[in-house]
Amino acid sequence: MRADGSEKEVTMKRFLPLVFACLAVAAVIAIPASAAGSSKSSKKVSSGDEQYLQTSISGDRFEIIGGKWAKGHTKNAAVLRMANRLVSDHSKSLSDAIKLAHSLKIDVPSSPTPSEIWELKMVSALKGKAYDHWYSSLEVYDHVQDIDETGTEVSTGTNSQIKDDAKTELPMLKKHLRLARAALAANAKP
Repeated sequence: MRADGSEKEVTMKRFLPLVFACLAVAAVIAIPASAAGSSKSSKKVSSGDEQYLQTSISGDRFEIIGGKWAKGHTKNAAVLRMANRLVSDHSKSLSDAIKLAHSLKIDVPSSPTPSEIWELKMVSALKGKAYDHWYSSLEVYDHVQDIDETGTEVSTGTNSQIKDDAKTELPMLKKHLRLARAALAANAKP
């Protein structure tokens, strides 16, 4: 190497075209990737929106299973009225939520959550008036929680499609809460 550093300059001049070529290749690769990302930006989904939709789907499955079980295990008119409505409304809600999840490439839960499964097992072990009371009580508490979570999604969600879905769910959930409270009132603690 020469004392004036000119050998370093010659080496740098040789590698400079290689560096620019690498940068050009990287840019060509990055442009399609960013373009693909930008076409998806209108359907961007935050982790909170994704969690809400997945929780809603698991909840629909919980309500359908619980409602079907109730229809076969109670003779109480208020519980039957609630169970029929839960199965009907949550079947439609589930179908709509699954379509939305697929369109947004969100994984669809195939069952209720573990805690919901446990709740169904506990209440389904009961019989008669005890079943009617505790199933109705479970539905009251569940729908209070569902309304709270859905209201939070409506006010803080970031994906307009998921927020719109939540807005359509709220009136149904409030109707279910009224039915659950009526069923609980008709079935005092045994």
